[in-house]
Amino acid sequence: MNEKKHNDIEYISRNITSDDKLLSAVGYFFIFFLIPLLGKRDNEYVQFHAKQGMLLFVSWFALLFLGLIPVLGWLIIFPFGGAGLVVLSVIGFVNAISGRMVPVPIIGKYANKIVME
Repeated sequence: MNEKKHNDIEYISRNITSDDKLLSAVGYFFIFFLIPLLGKRDNEYVQFHAKQGMLLFVSWFALLFLGLIPVLGWLIIFPFGGAGLVVLSVIGFVNAISGRMVPVPIIGKYANKIVME
């Protein structure tokens, strides 16, 4: 696989089908990360985005838990954290649809460490 860096963004120069792009994008919507994660285990591009979607899903649960903290959670943690997770999901979705393997800020570096066998 030939990769090149352009402005610190990794582009994959192999053929990524529109099905791969769509399946990868679906992985950024809550529990739907399971569809690409289990459906295309041999596709590096799909797995890359599915793992990031999985970490976003786990982050939502952590946010919901922290949002239960009286006052601080209700007024600060949940609203701002939720907005941040929505932004990260949109970034991941756009990258997946565009055919780019770009780590989502903050969680992307952890997603790359997940090994699926």
